[in-house]
Formats: sequence, structure tokens, C-alpha cells
Amino acid sequence: MVAAVAIAAVIGLAGAWAASTVQPSGVNPRKLAEPTSTERLFASTSSRFCGWLGARCVGWLGARCVGWFLGWFYWALVVAVVTPLILHAAAWEATAGKFGIGMLTQTGARVTAGDTYGVFAGFVATAWLHGLHGGAMVGLATLLGISRLPRSIREQACLDAGPWRRWWRVLLPLAAPWWTVALLATAGLAATEMTVADLYGYRTIADEFYRFFAVEPTLPSILVTCFLPMVLAATIVTYVFVSRRRIAYANAFREPHVDVDVVVDRAGGMTRFVAVVVMVVIAGLLVLIPLLGLINNIGQVVVRSGDDVEVAWSLKMALSRLWEAPRLFAAEYRWTTIISVASSVASLAIAWPLAAWVRRRARAAVGVDAMMVALICVPGPIAGLMVVHLFQFEVPGFRFLYQQTILPTMIALSFRTLPITYWLVKAGYVGIETSTLELAAMETTPLKSFWFIERPLLMRSLVLAGVAAAVASSGDLPATLPVVPAGVTTVAVRLFGLLHSGARYQEAALSLWYLAALFIVTRIAIRKL
Repeated sequence: MVAAVAIAAVIGLAGAWAASTVQPSGVNPRKLAEPTSTERLFASTSSRFCGWLGARCVGWLGARCVGWFLGWFYWALVVAVVTPLILHAAAWEATAGKFGIGMLTQTGARVTAGDTYGVFAGFVATAWLHGLHGGAMVGLATLLGISRLPRSIREQACLDAGPWRRWWRVLLPLAAPWWTVALLATAGLAATEMTVADLYGYRTIADEFYRFFAVEPTLPSILVTCFLPMVLAATIVTYVFVSRRRIAYANAFREPHVDVDVVVDRAGGMTRFVAVVVMVVIAGLLVLIPLLGLINNIGQVVVRSGDDVEVAWSLKMALSRLWEAPRLFAAEYRWTTIISVASSVASLAIAWPLAAWVRRRARAAVGVDAMMVALICVPGPIAGLMVVHLFQFEVPGFRFLYQQTILPTMIALSFRTLPITYWLVKAGYVGIETSTLELAAMETTPLKSFWFIERPLLMRSLVLAGVAAAVASSGDLPATLPVVPAGVTTVAVRLFGLLHSGARYQEAALSLWYLAALFIVTRIAIRKL
């Protein structure tokens, strides 16, 4: 857990620093990339006008490249956050695993003298995967915290300090509530997640509970498993309440608006170059390198030449396996879609009225928020086993629902999807003017106001909450494993089995289509929402 938090802190904060350096003060990158040195180079005595025009064109092209690159970097962070951990494990197993680009772990057929065999395994692999996933969360949270700062503070920081001092003395401390909560969330996930730890043979609390107490859970085992995430949740809540004073101070800080085109701080060429390199490295670690590992795995073929066995890569075999994957894994994709959509719709049906009800009830909101924090902190194995034991009661219909429907699976997944949808919808209500809702309540019935007034105003939040819940439920393997009905298998469950059996191109083909769906969904969400 500590190692995962350390890796997440380095990756997340470094990525946030790089993005804030390339785009300081949150201004349009087109204005930041205008190279005045190029203008002076072109502006000679004989062709001043041509030099000015050429500089403007180069500056426009450079600005477009900067904006495009920043957009893809943010997208890489979002993709890494929404990608389930089992899919991270599959991608890195294809990259650094026994059949990957560099054979670093477990039992491979290409062990030769001098190989780094066994490095990417156990503690190292588990901490690395949790650290990468947490690093994306920390980076996004930090950038979100910086963007929420008043523009006057960021502009004043550009005036009074250089890029390094601005980051360490102004932006990072003011965004501390955001990245601290993200680090605590990373710690909680690393302590309670079991699939990656089980894959690499590193035992965590949740994995030990699943191995030894899945059949007959005891109260001490449940309390021990839930103790650490609840402590982390209490720490998060306490820190957020304590940090409200800092946030209130930042929001109350108002300086006269400064012309950004004149005063925005341009980081030195070397600093900007280092920032771009950091962004490239982090985006590569989060998305590009694992993706290349999957592509390498799907096209691997074994060629025998006499007594020698060589591993080659075939584009024809890669395309053939990729083409066959939707048919071969049709049941996995179908059930994943059904369960994800059903869980998303059910969570929205509960979370939306709940968020509307607590909007004007402060005491009720505190209680509901506490309940949501408690739900999301329950480890996945315990959530699944709670549902299993619930449906063992001798109640008419329970046995049928447990064996023949996906209702138990949806209930187990709601421990994650319900808090996600609730907080996103509640955030959407925060963006609506109170006077608008009060006027609607005066002129129409509550039901009509809920559907005809609030629904259009919340449409973006509702769509975002639904998509987030669907993505989260599609990869929540710890909660799915104990309750998935016989004959029903999801992409995450199948990946878990393939990785344990040492499959190569099958898991790569299954993962690539799943990743393609995540890429498309997140890209559309970023552009449209």
C-alpha cells in the first residue's frame, strides 16, 4: 500500500506539474505557444511583413500542437482511471509478463542467461499496477483542484513567481485537499483490492479474506478486513472538513483582473521541454506502452527452425485473431454490456431521486454522504459475500433470483456504482442556480419540476453518471466473482481466468476490444461533456 501510494504521488504530481507548466494559469494554449523569438528571427529589415506573418503561422501551428497534446494527455489520465485494474494487469502482463515484450515474470519459455526473470512479480508488480492507476487519479484530481482555484490567484502567481516556485508555493498547497484525497483513495484501493494481488501472488487483507473466509466468514475477519478502509475513509472525511477553511480562503481571494496576454509567465525553454518530456513519459506508461504490449502479444507466433524455437510477430495473425475475438468472446461482451447497463440504470434510478431529496436537507445530506462513503469502502469480496449470504435466507423467490438472475450481481456492484452516480448527480445539482429550482417549485408540482425542469438541466451530469457507473461495474471483478450466476461470464472474469492459465493472444484480443470501447466512450465524454 505504501509503495503504491509513493508511486502514485510521483506519477500524479509530476504529471500535474508538467501540464500546469505547459499551460499555466489555465489560459488558452494558443496564446501561450506564440514564439516571439521566431517572430524576431523572421522580422528582418528587408522582409518585416513576411517575417511577422511567418511567425504568426509558426506560433499558430505550435499552439495547435500544444493544445492537441494537452488534450491527449488529459485523455490518457482519464483512460487510466476508468480502466479496471484487471485490464491494467492484462496489459502489463502482455508487456512485461512471461510472453511480453520483455520477459520479466513468472514461468516463460524464453529464459536465458542474463534475463531479468522474476523482477515484475509479487510485491513489485502489485505496487506498480496500483501505483499507475492511483497516479492517474492523483494527476486528474490535482489538475481539477488547480482549475477550481480563482483565476485571479493563478494570474497573480504567474506575475510573482517562476514556474517552479509557482508550483511548490502556490498551486500544490492550494490543491492539497484534492491530491491528498486521491492518495488516500489509492491507499484504500491497494489495501482492499484482491485480483491483482492474487494474480501476482502477493497477499493483501482482502485476498486473505477471500481465500480463507469466503465459505464461512467470521465477524473478526470482516472487522479486520474493513478496518483499514474505514480508517482511510474517516481520514478523508476529516481532512476535507478541515481543508474547507483553505478552500474558502482561496475562493474569497479576489485580485483585480490582469491582462493574461501581457503578464502570463512563459516558462523557460528548458523547463517547458522537461515538462513535455514528463508528460510523454507518463502518457506512455499509462496508455502507450501497455497498448503496445497487447499488440505485440496478439501477433506473436512461434517459429521452429530445427532445434531452435523463435518467437516472431505476424500482422496477418494479429488481424485474424483480432477479427475472431468478437465471435469467440461474444458471450463475455454481451453479458458485460447487459450487467453494466442494468447496474447503471438501477444506480441512476436510486441516486437521482436521493440527490434531489437531500438537496435542501443539510442534515439528511450528511447522513446520506456518510452512507455512500461507507458503501464504497466495503471491500469487493465482502460486498459479494454479503449478497451471497443474503440470498441464502429461506425466503420465497430468493433461490430463483440467486441462481437464475443477475440481481445479486447488480446488488454487489451497487456498492461502487451507487456512490459514484450519487456524487456525480449531486455535483450537477450544485451547478444549478437555487433560484431556478425555487421558482420551478412555486409554479409546478414536484413531480413535474423533477422531470421537466431538473432533468434537462441535469442531462450532462446524468449521462456522465450513467457512463461512469457502467464503466465501473464492467470491471469490478472482486464484487462480481462471488455472485455471478452459473453460465454468466464477463470480460473481467474471463480475463482473470486467462491470465491465471497463461494465455497469450486470447487475453490480448479480449483486452484490445474492451480497451477500444473504453477509449471511444472516454473520448466522446471528454469532447461532448
